[in-house]
Amino acid sequence: MNTTYLNQHTFLSPIYKNDCLQAVFNAVRAGRCARVLGPRFRSKSALMLAAAQMLQEQGRHIVQIMNMKQLPILREQSFLVKLSTDLLLLSEADLFASLFGWLQRELFPMDTPMPVEFMQTAREFREGMVTLVQRLDRPLVLFIDDLHAAPPNVALSLLDTLADLFTAVSQHGTPQFQAVIGGALNLEPVGDEPSTRFLHVSDLVWIDDLDAQEQQAFGLAACHRAEVEVAPHGLETLFKHTGGDLFLIERILQTALKQLSRRGQTELASPRMTEAIDTFLNSPPNAKVTQILRQVEGDSNLLHCTLVMLEQGSISLNQLPMAVSTFPNILDLCGIFQRDDHPQNGQTYRIKNEIWGRLLQQHLNPADIGGFYAVNGRWQQAFHYLGRALNKGQSDVRPALFTAVLNAMHASQNGLGAFNNLAQGLAATFPENDCHLYRWEEGSLTLLYPDPQTSDESSHFDSHHQSEIQAITGADYTITPINDEIRLLIPLRSKQQPNNPIGLVSLGKLISQHSPYQRQDKLLQLVGFLRQAAQIIEERSQYASLLKSAEERETRLNRLNGMLTQMLHHREWSERHILQLALNGIASPYGLDFSRAAFFMINENKQCLHVPYAIG
Repeated sequence: MNTTYLNQHTFLSPIYKNDCLQAVFNAVRAGRCARVLGPRFRSKSALMLAAAQMLQEQGRHIVQIMNMKQLPILREQSFLVKLSTDLLLLSEADLFASLFGWLQRELFPMDTPMPVEFMQTAREFREGMVTLVQRLDRPLVLFIDDLHAAPPNVALSLLDTLADLFTAVSQHGTPQFQAVIGGALNLEPVGDEPSTRFLHVSDLVWIDDLDAQEQQAFGLAACHRAEVEVAPHGLETLFKHTGGDLFLIERILQTALKQLSRRGQTELASPRMTEAIDTFLNSPPNAKVTQILRQVEGDSNLLHCTLVMLEQGSISLNQLPMAVSTFPNILDLCGIFQRDDHPQNGQTYRIKNEIWGRLLQQHLNPADIGGFYAVNGRWQQAFHYLGRALNKGQSDVRPALFTAVLNAMHASQNGLGAFNNLAQGLAATFPENDCHLYRWEEGSLTLLYPDPQTSDESSHFDSHHQSEIQAITGADYTITPINDEIRLLIPLRSKQQPNNPIGLVSLGKLISQHSPYQRQDKLLQLVGFLRQAAQIIEERSQYASLLKSAEERETRLNRLNGMLTQMLHHREWSERHILQLALNGIASPYGLDFSRAAFFMINENKQCLHVPYAIG
């Protein structure tokens, strides 16, 4: 058996979270597994490597450490994808075969390698690992770093298998195999069940921000390596703005030291640190900063929370659009947010510091936000942000905004819902143009937007002399003065039924920066968009009508079926009672919704019809 000791000089960086390091060591010594979780780029890898070295030096365990990103790749397609993307194209079969093959080579290099096709499932991996562990003279501790790089289903399957292996090889309460996993891994439960069995056999080691003593030690050590003296309050300015965030402290301090080196200076004073913070904020973000910021765009719930915090300062737990019953959750793992406890408001989340707030504001483009909301079906937020981008001069988002409005209308339950989505979309597109939306029914116009109850505008038009009534049966669009204002009137007519208008759009303030009447091509584009919208409204109205008819028919049939079942199950009932039930099945509100029903019988003696039973 080959026993390879870790190199004593392979630390990635000095360890400043000594309590976390001891927590990993104590968990393994207590016979437990461990999960080292925290935001990205917070020196989790260095801490896991230090813990592995401590265990190796103790001599009681065989220690193997592996990074998920360096896992041997078996498939050619996965190798090619890895060259062009940060995604890890890895199936469960690939993971188990690669991991077992790597461990077998490390632990028993003289063994014949296990064929890949014999190590394709979790059961095969577990059974193979049991055999390897039983051949070892000491317990095996396996460190797996950057587990978040694997697809979620693969990561959870591996964690379940590691938990099963931990239980399978325990002898009289003494584990022969333990696993320490690390990464920015979200292990929140799905429903009431835990996401993985690994939670029951492992201790959480959370990599938090640096405390005051750790901040000071980190800053002084970095300045000492750069041969720079720290002036009074020089580092306090940095710590005040970063709040103990190791990632920001490291990046900004590195910027400050580079600036001092270029100028030939050897003292770090508070003004130099302030200058470094400004340089960091005003420079293009590097790849790691961008990767952290992109986390908020990858989840619609997280994006919503971020925007609320940017606008309101904080968000309480009962305002969150998702459940956060466990720690750490998706907000904690971002590394951008801080959870606070308030006596009155309870627990809230806020953006950790002003630097992250500035970076988020620079990164979150309204057009990108609106597009992401549209993809996730959050239509009102999509209209708001796409409209904001459009009215700030990003005219290229107009097709995306119109597409989002049409998709929202398609998702409506009925015609009125489609009307409401159209109104919200037009209000976002033309926020300064006093948009009005009317519905045409039975020869009259009814105001739908703005809300007639909160608007001073007339909510009903039926006079044929009014401009709105004339415009709805007129040309594709009409320019006419209404109440001392020139307004643009566009009837809602579908291509399939151009002679049957269903509504009217009225826009004012045509002489303005964002007027819909500035360019002919844009106006014709708006007319075409509204024709498509009219078609969708008609389709949703027809769908709602058919759905209502089908539901009513189902209700009637269920009622009649229930009555017939009763009759068949009670043969002792009299003829009079059965006939009375039959009439009840016909008359409203019990069955077929007829208001009146009568039952005629032949009187053979008098040769005539008589009515013994009637309802209504």
